Amino acid sequence: MIDLVPDAMLMTDPAGMILRTNRALLTLVGAKEFAEVLGQTVDLLFKLATPAFPLPLDPAAATTTLRNSIQGALAGQPCLLQLTILRARHAPDLFVVFVEDVDRDRHSLEQIERQYKRETVHALMGTLMHNVNQPLTVILLTAQLLDMDTAQNRLSIPEFKENVARIIRETLKIGGMLQQLQNPHDFVTESYVGTVEMLDVKRSLAPLGPGNPLFEGSGPALMAKLVEHHQPGYHLHAEHVSRGAEFLARAMKLSESDCAAAARAGMLHDIGKIGIPDDILRKPGALTRQEMNIIKTHSAIGKEILATYPFMEQEAEVAWCHHEYVDGRGYPRGMKGSDLSLLTRMVSVADCYDVMRAGRSYCEPKSLDQTLCEINKGSGTQFDPDVVKALQDRSAEFDVFTET
Repeated sequence: MIDLVPDAMLMTDPAGMILRTNRALLTLVGAKEFAEVLGQTVDLLFKLATPAFPLPLDPAAATTTLRNSIQGALAGQPCLLQLTILRARHAPDLFVVFVEDVDRDRHSLEQIERQYKRETVHALMGTLMHNVNQPLTVILLTAQLLDMDTAQNRLSIPEFKENVARIIRETLKIGGMLQQLQNPHDFVTESYVGTVEMLDVKRSLAPLGPGNPLFEGSGPALMAKLVEHHQPGYHLHAEHVSRGAEFLARAMKLSESDCAAAARAGMLHDIGKIGIPDDILRKPGALTRQEMNIIKTHSAIGKEILATYPFMEQEAEVAWCHHEYVDGRGYPRGMKGSDLSLLTRMVSVADCYDVMRAGRSYCEPKSLDQTLCEINKGSGTQFDPDVVKALQDRSAEFDVFTET
């Protein structure tokens, strides 16, 4: 039975003479035959710097355990051994000794750690090659074209500004990605080239939403707070829409990452209003047709702002499309139905719900029942019927959750 034990072990008398052992111990000491070990003492076999035997154990004790780390040697090489000595249960005058090479175990762990580090470095290099190469190529080509066109005096000021803006956007993408890579939530990889893996950046990052310090300190979140100075009350509305969109995402049983994306998109959906003149945003009465056309540009402005940040494609799309209708009568592009992302359709409902509940200079606040009635009227025309149903099914919870 002793030979079936995977750990190196032996049985001794009180003086430490080895009476039995197993093959795992033979492997540990580099012996081929049991005869090379049997009859020796533990102290001599392992050349222990501090003798382990004879043991100062109470013969009357039913069981006794000693665990010592002792400097010794294996195959002539110095090492640190851990001996665990137990009194045999059915033979009080015999002892069972488990032997562990602490140095070898540590070296094995160090080798595994080094291998993991190598694989991690390879994955990160693959990630950088894949995610940084493209924007760097755009930056390089744009800069080269700028240099050529400037040298030949054939570049207009608007074209120059557009190219500089492109360089800034691509640079921000790289910087934002590197910042987020500093604290990955996980280490999910995907195949890159051959046997090289690269980090799947999106799946490796923690869900980033309102309340997360990384999100709160990001450019878009800080910019959203700045809009409050242009349109007082904006930030409270953004928080309500964020909560509402997240609530709907959970009600529709979306993934945790999609719920976090819904919260982010709700918080940032009107960020483009930072580019709308204050006198229009703060106008107490109805807007003229010209003013309305100007304010409608906030969706495209929001998309342009968010598109400069890495991994915010969904949020940029929502900022661009949250005023679209599912029947195609919205703006700015007249998109409809499934051409609009589910995230957009949820934010659209949450946005209109909060506007109706809170009221605006051009409309009085509505009660919960009145708001639900209006939302229901728009089901299938302005709003996605599935999203409306998710709201109607849990309307009381939704109202409390968004206002909290």
